[in-house]
Amino acid sequence: MLSAMVTDFRQAARSLARAPGFTAVAVLTLGVGLGMATAIYAALKEVVLDPLPYADAERLMLLQSEVPGSGTDDVWGASTAQYFYFRENAELIESVGAMQGGADIRIVGTDGRSFRAAAVQATVGILPMFDARPLRGRLFESRDEAPGATPVVLISDGLWRTHFGADPGIVGKPAQLALGTNRMALDIVGVVATKGATSFDQADLWLPLQLDPAGPHYNQHTYTVIAKRNVGASLAAAQTEIDGLTGELAKAYPQVYGTFNIDGEAFDFMERFGFRSRWQPLKDHVAGAATAPLWIAQAAIALLLAIACVAVANLVLARIETQRPELAVRSALGASRAAVVRQLAATCALIVGGAWLVGTVLGWWLCAAFVAANPVGLLRADEIGIDRGVLLATAGAAAVVAASLALAGMWRLRGLPTQIADAGRGATTARSRLRARSVLVAAQVAVAFVLLIGAGLLVTSFRNLTAVDPGIDPAGTVTMQLVPGSIGAEEWWPLLRELQADATALPGVETVGAVQRVPLTADTAGCTAVWFEDGAVGARLNEAEQTLCSSQDFVTPGYFAAVGIPVLSGRAFSVREFDDPAERGAVVSRAFAAKFFPDEKPIGKRISAYGWPWFTIVGVVDDTYPTSVAADPIPHVYYPLTGIPDEAGWDALPMALVVRTALGEPASLLPTLRRLVADLHPEITVENVATLADVVQRSMRQDRFMAALVGFAAVSALLFAIVGLYGVVAYVVARRGNEIGLRMAVGAMPEQVRRMMVLASLKTVAVGIAIGLLASLGLGGALRGMLFGVQATSPAIYAAAVVVLASAAALASWFAAGRAARITPMDALRTE
Repeated sequence: MLSAMVTDFRQAARSLARAPGFTAVAVLTLGVGLGMATAIYAALKEVVLDPLPYADAERLMLLQSEVPGSGTDDVWGASTAQYFYFRENAELIESVGAMQGGADIRIVGTDGRSFRAAAVQATVGILPMFDARPLRGRLFESRDEAPGATPVVLISDGLWRTHFGADPGIVGKPAQLALGTNRMALDIVGVVATKGATSFDQADLWLPLQLDPAGPHYNQHTYTVIAKRNVGASLAAAQTEIDGLTGELAKAYPQVYGTFNIDGEAFDFMERFGFRSRWQPLKDHVAGAATAPLWIAQAAIALLLAIACVAVANLVLARIETQRPELAVRSALGASRAAVVRQLAATCALIVGGAWLVGTVLGWWLCAAFVAANPVGLLRADEIGIDRGVLLATAGAAAVVAASLALAGMWRLRGLPTQIADAGRGATTARSRLRARSVLVAAQVAVAFVLLIGAGLLVTSFRNLTAVDPGIDPAGTVTMQLVPGSIGAEEWWPLLRELQADATALPGVETVGAVQRVPLTADTAGCTAVWFEDGAVGARLNEAEQTLCSSQDFVTPGYFAAVGIPVLSGRAFSVREFDDPAERGAVVSRAFAAKFFPDEKPIGKRISAYGWPWFTIVGVVDDTYPTSVAADPIPHVYYPLTGIPDEAGWDALPMALVVRTALGEPASLLPTLRRLVADLHPEITVENVATLADVVQRSMRQDRFMAALVGFAAVSALLFAIVGLYGVVAYVVARRGNEIGLRMAVGAMPEQVRRMMVLASLKTVAVGIAIGLLASLGLGGALRGMLFGVQATSPAIYAAAVVVLASAAALASWFAAGRAARITPMDALRTE
């Protein structure tokens, strides 16, 4: 048996070697499809399919607060009221913990210099859920999170080795930390090793989160709450339970979720905002917005692989047709059907095996390119690679492809012993053979049509995105985030002012400013309540059931000119808003003015937030987009950087410096700017350095990736379909030469014969388009959430796809049928 298989594979290899053109085309066609499928599946497996590397990871859930009535699409975090109430009353939760990050904590060295550390405050329940283990000392205990307890700190394994020299006696020693201008020495109680698989367990420092069950509690949903369900408890059951507990929050915490009163108008918080607590599987949250693009990309490449298989199947069938006389003779001379089938299977296995090797190499290269580009913004893109699971999956797919090709060939070989009589005949081909190839071409056309629709929708969507005015002018502009470290709020603005002056003096620099968040770089739009001195504004909004939500940023003079935001009315900030605390001005966006002052001018109106003093609106600027131009502009208010921290207890905030230049290559200025920052103050850390043009492009990278990927798949599928159709028409012409010659002999004109062949092929194309039309309706629904400015059933795109596919098919058929127009009656007689 084994020797027979070896013989079959040897004969198949010799046969393929004698047809290098056929072999190369078949292997490369399948190899490209398998390579792209390998790369996309590797990303999908790592990001979406594989569980998180924690014990019982499928039971981990993240608490989210949905507030559809807030006026934004943002999902809030959890409040302390939710955390304590659910912890005490949810029966389907095995463990729960709360955490909060984002504090700019720095580690101070023995030389007095400090560096930034990623710090997280967490309750006792958090670290065990992430399988954290102490390498030295212990993890947090209940006494550490008790209100008023002496603060302690855990340090990460990496920090222990790099900053503390892997000191084995580290436990009990103090860590010198700085939070703003506050210096503190906290006892190190343990060195913790985490898997670092998500943003939740990546930290240099872990501090105990000391929350008081007695409160006070506020309507501030700024905490991350993670829970683990009981064994056997479903997500649906846990959600049902939390729905009931959420309805009890207003009674348990009326000051947080009860009745609110704004300017004499009362409203119920739960009813107004549609507030709801929701458990989201932690894996889904970690995968985030990348899930849908990766599934769509995998579907598109799967379709491309399918059409590549059909193309190779057509090649295999054509090869069987050319070998039919030889195979029929071999069968008549005693070769068993099993022997013929085994050799066919060996041939298909060698083709697909070679394609799998080519696809693996191509997939490895594409994975590296995918990781480098990170087109869908994955948190841990560097983890994507071709592991054993990917190899097994692609090997399985290759086996299915090989089996499918072999089965198609076996179907064509049925009845082989009876076909010896036809071995030398050149008469009209059997209808069944032509029908089989036409079915395959129709399938190619259907898949190509689906991919053309998908590409048309995504390309149109991306084109619409690029046509949107982002509200900023990125030309010649660079930006870098400045983290103040231990610099106090009172000295932050003077330092920034000095830096702006030094940067403005550089050759080629036009204007300089700073902002808390550069447009198109925020994770969420944000929602901060705005208060109005004119009580009629709040009353009108309450009556219209609108919220007081607005996004906000702190800026310095020169920011609007530096980033290219036009001032529509009034003025931008002047230095006096920064030098004289009594001169408190604010600038608002067009959307802010339209929402809060629809029938009057906002200039001169006074607003506030968080109990700050009143700020007078001095200008209205054009809208920008915090996260993406695909989202609608939301109300935005800009406050001056100074004047707030001393009165509201704010620390110095990280600020993004924006420098507008007249240079053709603005990035060439970045080394000089870095040097200015280093000379200004050693505590300032520079992060997120980029040109503003790169920021705009990065905000669209996911849309660009999807449009390019599906577009490539569509073009490839179209080419495969055209080649397949060309092959079928050429095959028909070759097999019907005598018939065509006879038609010519009785008076048929060459162009009539050619037209007959083209019309016959277009019937197959029409069937494929009809099938593809039905299938593409489902594709449009899957893409609907990713489209911008275009309907999933756009008639123009569907019509364009029909025209492109039909025109390409007609052109291919016309050229393939050219041979028919040149056949003469004498040629037909010679063939006969």
